[in-house]
Amino acid sequence: FARTVGMNVLDSVGSPQSLLSSIARVLQPDGSALLACPYDWTATVTPIEAWIGGHSQRNQAAGECAPWLRQLLNAANANTTEPALQLVSELDGLPWTVRLHDRSSMRYRVHLVHARRNARESR
Repeated sequence: FARTVGMNVLDSVGSPQSLLSSIARVLQPDGSALLACPYDWTATVTPIEAWIGGHSQRNQAAGECAPWLRQLLNAANANTTEPALQLVSELDGLPWTVRLHDRSSMRYRVHLVHARRNARESR
């Protein structure tokens, strides 16, 4: 694929890191991915140990997911021969409102990431 889009899926799968690897694998060299995530983790969907950034306020990122995703995207390119995504740009704190029903909605602050698969890698 030349492009992929994942809206609110990174925090809705069993293994977010596997999802990132799969996206990189299906993208053509220089292909791009757009990911938007509120990091609204649910332990019944994603095991706590798989949460990007963890769940503890005491870890080095203070439980923040965006710094960990940034690190994952940048470190993957340096440490693997497998297709990997590289961070191109990001916006954090974008408002996103999800309608639950007529009288209720949920407001999130979303982290939007544009990543690209390195052109130097071959399939």
